[in-house]
Amino acid sequence: MIKNLVITTLLCTFSVCSHAAKSVDLLDMNESERNKTGLYKLSEDEIKALQNWLNKTHKEMVQTEQEKNAGFKQKQQTSEQTIITRLEKKYTDVLGYNYYRLTNGQVWKQIQSGQITIKGDQQEITIEPKMMGSWLMKGDGNKGVKVKRIR
Repeated sequence: MIKNLVITTLLCTFSVCSHAAKSVDLLDMNESERNKTGLYKLSEDEIKALQNWLNKTHKEMVQTEQEKNAGFKQKQQTSEQTIITRLEKKYTDVLGYNYYRLTNGQVWKQIQSGQITIKGDQQEITIEPKMMGSWLMKGDGNKGVKVKRIR
């Protein structure tokens, strides 16, 4: 029981510390820390073996966590800003979805029913960030529709 508690404590300590630094060397512990964790009972070879096991287990845990989170967008620290550009081309696919290609190279898909007033190609378009990561595209006038960036 105590052995499992010591190993779990070491693994948790190692995991927390390894996020801040690349690796933790168990041999760097002072005498008090070695006594508290029970490492004073182990030889240097046993401590190195434990260190290797902790490194391997940590890598597996990180890999498993990354696989679980695959497909989720990482939260970025960049601020979303209003985009003001011109419409290069509007087109509709066979399913009826509207796509907007802008002069800055971006392509946006309309994801909400409704229409925006567009007088023709090369009209100025405003795309504003809204709550929960959504975007609102406005043409000429107050009305807008939700859009999603494709490219």
